[in-house]
Amino acid sequence: MMMIVKILNYKKISHNSKYWNLYNSLNIAILYKDVKFYLPTFADFRGRIYTLSNYLSYQGADISRSLLLFSDSNNKFNINNISIYLLVDMNI
Repeated sequence: MMMIVKILNYKKISHNSKYWNLYNSLNIAILYKDVKFYLPTFADFRGRIYTLSNYLSYQGADISRSLLLFSDSNNKFNINNISIYLLVDMNI
């Protein structure tokens, strides 16, 4: 009997966390509707890039990835932009 109660509590907690994750992602997407914004990112020592945002991220869950629409950018990457990025990333 006690094991069944533990399983039901675990399922309830799991459901609640999934619900709140979905709820927060949708509310943030509604707040940022029709607004251009940047996702803060950082690179680790291996060169992998991670986002700092918890809910809306192109590396997150399927729902958060589906809510993002990337803007067309006219910025062209050249050696100056890449060198500035690397200098800032290496804290030089």
